Amino acid sequence: MDTIDIRLDDLPLADTASRFDVLPTADEGATKLITIEQILQLIELEDIEALLGAAAFLDVGVGADNVAAGDDSRFSDARDWTASVVSQAEAEAGVATTARKWTAQRVAQAIAARSGGQSAGPLTPSGTSFDFTSIPAGTQEILLGLAGVAISTLAVPILRLGTSSGIVSTGYVSQSAALATGVAVTASSAGFVLDASASANLLNGVLRLTRSTRTSNRWFIEGSAQIASSRHILPGGYIDLADELTQLRLTTVAGTPTFSGSNSVTLRWR
Repeated sequence: MDTIDIRLDDLPLADTASRFDVLPTADEGATKLITIEQILQLIELEDIEALLGAAAFLDVGVGADNVAAGDDSRFSDARDWTASVVSQAEAEAGVATTARKWTAQRVAQAIAARSGGQSAGPLTPSGTSFDFTSIPAGTQEILLGLAGVAISTLAVPILRLGTSSGIVSTGYVSQSAALATGVAVTASSAGFVLDASASANLLNGVLRLTRSTRTSNRWFIEGSAQIASSRHILPGGYIDLADELTQLRLTTVAGTPTFSGSNSVTLRWR
């Protein structure tokens, strides 16, 4: 039988293939045209089975060596991920690397934690010490505003930090410069000291506490405040806490003078 040497790339290209497109063939020396429809009719089921092998006889099902039907529920995009939901503490801290599911509530809580918070309105101090509690985990910065905080007798104010285990009264590297007619400097390891001598009878100003890194428990203090009618202080220092900062305490070195001042304290954090 004669053959015709025709290459596929010699054939004209059509924009869209059709069952009625024709191809040249050779039959006992004669050239004939055959449509794609006719070629498909010549392919028998046995030829398809031979081409696919065992895959041609797989059953529909969910087990091994089965094929899935088009309406199989496993194809649904509503399938739930089996990971646990991230906790509020983990969402707010923002440091965990374990993959978890998030809800709209957890996303809002994480954003709120990064945006910061504040005490419920101005606070009124009283007693020989004044505590600020419930500082959230992951806090990076705290601003303590003092406006008209009165001290019953001349004293040395001191600010102490605390964890869930309690207020810390040791380990501070603290110094304060008091400015009046001259400069007086004092140091303390019992807290962030806010005067060089027992001469304070009021507090007006802002104190800033800053975390050294996002996951560190080292805290620095800076700020300035008026502590008497003609006396101003500039505190500085740091402390390494054993755990997350959760609370603050404003008191005095003597521990006996009392604080007062209606709506004179604000606390903000982020």
